[in-house]
Amino acid sequence: MSYWENSGPDRRLFCSVSTIALLAFLGGTDGASAGEPGQGIWSLALQGQYDFDDTGASRSFTSSAGIPDTSIHPRNGLDAGGKLTYQPAGSPYSYAIGLRYGRARNVTRDFADIHPTAHGTFNQAVGTEQHLSHTTLDFEIGRDVGIGLFGTGTTTVGGGLRFARFDAATRGSFSTSSKYTPAQAGEFDLSRRTDLFGPRLFARTTSPLPGDLGARGISLGVGAGAGLLFGRQSARNEVHISAGSPPAQFAEFSRARQVTVPTIDATAQLNWAVPRSPLTVSAGYRYDAAYQVLDGGAASGSHNIDSIQHGPFLSLAWKLN
Repeated sequence: MSYWENSGPDRRLFCSVSTIALLAFLGGTDGASAGEPGQGIWSLALQGQYDFDDTGASRSFTSSAGIPDTSIHPRNGLDAGGKLTYQPAGSPYSYAIGLRYGRARNVTRDFADIHPTAHGTFNQAVGTEQHLSHTTLDFEIGRDVGIGLFGTGTTTVGGGLRFARFDAATRGSFSTSSKYTPAQAGEFDLSRRTDLFGPRLFARTTSPLPGDLGARGISLGVGAGAGLLFGRQSARNEVHISAGSPPAQFAEFSRARQVTVPTIDATAQLNWAVPRSPLTVSAGYRYDAAYQVLDGGAASGSHNIDSIQHGPFLSLAWKLN
């Protein structure tokens, strides 16, 4: 069954109306600027970021089968993105498409659990490797509405549509033993995914610094955005018992549901326009959060967790014409 077949009628209608409105706005503004003399401006920006990833959940055990509800633990990673922007000649509007991909450092963890039962002491040992990634695709329309922070510069407000995917996977092995029950060993593959689509609003300003610094091409940029995304969240844990009685392969749990996810993001950066060059170099800090986006629960039920990344970045931007 496809994503659209799983979506409720209200969300399908909302997404369709949002798409139609965006296309109509694009067509209308393009038509208004078609008669403007001169050539529009194309620019390309590439960005790399070191992520402090604060995505997380608690850990517990499903001792009846010896399978853990493993955490999605905070860890560090890398994030890369690019944005292509076009501003028609003589128009305050700009149009952009941007793609970002981030992947957290894989984490390998080994842990053990020992607890008494009616049949003696129960022991289990678990080794895991965890993977975490996120992808966003943005379509934006912005409008320059006035001056910047220090009396000069540009301030752009706008909106658009965002597609997003969040993935988390934990793969590992386990073994269990007790005095009165047969030992078991096996592997498991726990996957979590959320696919989302929805509107986003943003505001950004870039202002030359006062005095000599501004004259040397140094400016301050700040921005913020917020969105409300709709989509499908799923989680599945497949277990393969390779030793013990009886060997088997099964899904400990598998579930999916529709979710609504609020998002926020913010940036602050210093920019340097290289003299006699179309190149601008930027360094700053970025924060991205999608709330209650991943299913961090176990077989007993779902438990939503946030996906949060923040960290320093470097960016290079070129005017292409």
